[in-house]
Amino acid sequence: MYIAHKTGDEREQPLKAHLSAVAESCRTVGLDIGLPITFYLVGLLHDMGKYSREFQDYIRKALPALRGTVNHSAAGGRWVEHCNPMTGVDGLLSELMVAAICGHHSGLPDCLDLNGDLPLRNRLAPRKPPDWDEVFARFFSDCLEKGEWDRLFAQARGEWQLHKKVLVDIAKKAGASANALYAFLFGMTQRFLESALVDADRYDAYLFEAGLPPSPEVDVAPLWEQMVDNLEKQMQDFARMPDRNAIEIARGEIADACLAFAQRVPGIYRLYVPTGGGKTLSSVRYALACARRWKMRRIFYIAPYKSILTQNAGVLGKTLKAGDALLEHHGDAVVPEGKEVGEDDGRARHQLLTERWNAPMILTSAVQFLNTLFSGKSASVRRFHQLAGSVILLDEVQSIPIKCLHLLNGTLDYLAGVCGCSVVLCTATQPNLDDREIPLLLGPNAQMVEGVEEIFEQFRRVDVIDETRQEHTADTLAQRLEQQLEEADSILAVVNTKAAAQALYEALCRRREEGEGRSDYLLSNWLCSQHRQDKLDVLCEQLSKKEKLERPQKVICVSTQLIEAGVDISFDCVFRSLAGLDSIAQAAGRCNRHGKGGRGKVFIVKYGAERLGPLPDIRRAQEACIPILEQVARKIARGEADGGTYLAPATIHAYYREYYARQDGQLNYPVSAKKSDCPFDVELFDLLSANRAGEEVWKDRREGEGITVPAHHAYHTAGRLFEAIEDRGGIDVLVPYGGAKELIDWFANCPDIRQLPAKLREAQRYLVHISDYEKNLLTEKQALEYRPEAGVWTLDERFYDSELGLQKEPGELSLLNF
Repeated sequence: MYIAHKTGDEREQPLKAHLSAVAESCRTVGLDIGLPITFYLVGLLHDMGKYSREFQDYIRKALPALRGTVNHSAAGGRWVEHCNPMTGVDGLLSELMVAAICGHHSGLPDCLDLNGDLPLRNRLAPRKPPDWDEVFARFFSDCLEKGEWDRLFAQARGEWQLHKKVLVDIAKKAGASANALYAFLFGMTQRFLESALVDADRYDAYLFEAGLPPSPEVDVAPLWEQMVDNLEKQMQDFARMPDRNAIEIARGEIADACLAFAQRVPGIYRLYVPTGGGKTLSSVRYALACARRWKMRRIFYIAPYKSILTQNAGVLGKTLKAGDALLEHHGDAVVPEGKEVGEDDGRARHQLLTERWNAPMILTSAVQFLNTLFSGKSASVRRFHQLAGSVILLDEVQSIPIKCLHLLNGTLDYLAGVCGCSVVLCTATQPNLDDREIPLLLGPNAQMVEGVEEIFEQFRRVDVIDETRQEHTADTLAQRLEQQLEEADSILAVVNTKAAAQALYEALCRRREEGEGRSDYLLSNWLCSQHRQDKLDVLCEQLSKKEKLERPQKVICVSTQLIEAGVDISFDCVFRSLAGLDSIAQAAGRCNRHGKGGRGKVFIVKYGAERLGPLPDIRRAQEACIPILEQVARKIARGEADGGTYLAPATIHAYYREYYARQDGQLNYPVSAKKSDCPFDVELFDLLSANRAGEEVWKDRREGEGITVPAHHAYHTAGRLFEAIEDRGGIDVLVPYGGAKELIDWFANCPDIRQLPAKLREAQRYLVHISDYEKNLLTEKQALEYRPEAGVWTLDERFYDSELGLQKEPGELSLLNF
């Protein structure tokens, strides 16, 4: 018997059983995109090399010294290449299969790299090759008859021709960019196949090693019915509430429109409603009804900020009564404890779910989503195929990094056009993604709620005033806030940097007279997340009480952008430091949120204390916003518009047109040679499509010689270079706030190493990220200490202020510390 795996207790898994299980799992996934036989054959061939004499000796003797020295991934690729060479257009199917087989452990290789080499072809010739004929003979005697292979491969050719036509038809809709989009879509099929194979291979190995049977597939149909019923009960309760105001009634109408829209065929659509329009519940109402109507497999809710995810996970879990069907997957998600079998089993189950993404409803971050689409790490690639047949809700889609725009457009086109997904772009500031060079191919009549201009006017709760002609210092802006406080009880001031926020807060504190009876708050990323949440809880409670008091205490809150999304809070007045018009609209959503007592005021100001050198995206957004503000100001001067025009859909549309025009060089994910190990500047969209960069190098090195693989994608290079959030270096520091003080003491001693994973999870709420420069500065002042046993940096208590958070200079210790 040939074996695939062997456990420490000497249990052996037959190789044929492993190959058959992986092949069948791949076949099931391949049905989603019309390539079941292709996927089946890749699953069957992926470990063909384990039939070699060398591998069987290695696995039976279990010699650790030989681990990784016996190549078993090249054999299946060589057999495919033998049957149908990877040359010309007819070789695309072979290349698809060979790349998946050869990359199922070490990742998809480049077909053509930036040195003009062919790594994929090189994978077929390992340094220590086995006896290929012996391997092939053993495979066909043990696993599959040769005649059956011929029959199945002929079927694979047929289904590939149909699949290729689907890709071509989608690409043609991109007009002049059809060729680039086609090449990109082919690359997405490659990633889809790799994802299916990696997941099937790892899952079958996990089941064998754990001695477990496969988990039964969840029947989602009754689950969708149950969730729909629970949500509809909630919506009915909202509708029956007495004394609903006009905004609350309008929210109900939006939710009703989303429910009706679920009858439409899945595609890419927009949920374009103002802030406060109830888009979260409305979008989920659509998703559940769509999943039920069209028998969708999963629902993904994707948001840019953890605060949004945490808040909505609580609301949806309670409303839908989803239980274990809802998986929350992001850095700060709470890992469930085991029920009867202990905490370790709960963590293991959660890890398996997050690795595989096979829960019915998944709430995850934009970072996790983008990594799943583009990162080369196997844990990310493994999840990709799970997106097929899903409803994908992209909340605050305008927050997706500008460099990812064309990558995202092409992938959403693939998910909708090939994988049968329904994608909803949810935001109050819809970007113009459909008129880019690589366009988002929206469905017909893509707006889910009709009459957008009228809805925005209906939800209008503020007037916007442009005061950017004067540039403020921290002191003059503090004075301006105090002046406005004579007309309002609560003011929010949102600025662009942590340092500028602290400077403004300190200026307010200096100006505040003793016994004035005003509360000032500061919210920034110098505070750990638990500290911010505690401050927000106190602030929200104070704001809710003021409506009941005849003479409420005045409130000023200074914050960075963190308050602009995912925080249900309302101020009488908002000041927003100049930024992109989308950010200004988000800040305006924190003003007069429930439309009570007339219209609030939102002031756009210019704040000179901000240093935006390290923040080019904000600087470019400001530059795009200025001419739009000037256009509206001229209309107001002529009596053609008013303060609501700044946030009207037509104005937002004009802003994005200006913004993208200024960002034209950023949309393909550019990578500078100076900031990478690339020999020259490249674009990731090019690497994942035609790879013109690699082709140019090939031509320079091999003049007149044709490239001997049909597709030229640089999968490995692109996956290695991709970062959803640019890594600016730095470290996370555990700060001495609240319960973290006891954690710091624990890490100093590490009394029980078995508790370390739980302690590290607990510490997540008390971390503050600092740059390399700040790390060096604090290290010189002996403010940081590294705990090597736990891999944790901790902060001296003198450098954490109860109001300001982490500081670069020591403060005075309180008497409680002595």
